[in-house]
Amino acid sequence: MKNLYERLTDLLAGDPVRVGTISQRYADGTALVQLAEGGTLRVRAAAEFVAPMRVYLQGGAVTSAAPDLPFIEIEV
Repeated sequence: MKNLYERLTDLLAGDPVRVGTISQRYADGTALVQLAEGGTLRVRAAAEFVAPMRVYLQGGAVTSAAPDLPFIEIEV
């Protein structure tokens, strides 16, 4: 049985899933990704992900391809 602290950490979010566009591939298996919210990240990416592909990122790596849809930000 988990204690209260472990139950609380289970409720908290881990690494967020982000969306970006691969702008450049490198020979060491990484890619430079332009994030939808602005900024860039250099992340691990399999060879199947090439520029200018839209991708999902989590934990410093490309997890899968993302649909090429427009980005809309809504403030609540």
